[in-house]
Amino acid sequence: MKALEKIRNNSLTIVLVLSLVLFLRQCGINRNLDKMAKDLKTMNQKMDSIPNIVELNKMIQIEGLKSSKRVLYDWNSVVRTAVRPDDRMNQYDKEIELLEKK
Repeated sequence: MKALEKIRNNSLTIVLVLSLVLFLRQCGINRNLDKMAKDLKTMNQKMDSIPNIVELNKMIQIEGLKSSKRVLYDWNSVVRTAVRPDDRMNQYDKEIELLEKK
């Protein structure tokens, strides 16, 4: 009985302490949510900057054609080819332009 009387006498204090604890806990949760939202936003920005598979394949094809053009220019391969090196380099340029327009 004495415990119930103590609770009744201090009920206002108990309610205030519990309210304060709940308020402080709520602030901590909001801070964590804000941090998680910020992290999610940065992750989305990073994911948006990563090219998708189609763009990546196109970039690989373009770089392959550019490197073939450089090799052809460096070697100046006139050695028994049906296509002249200048014509082949122009063909590489046209293929690169087509890929970049897609």
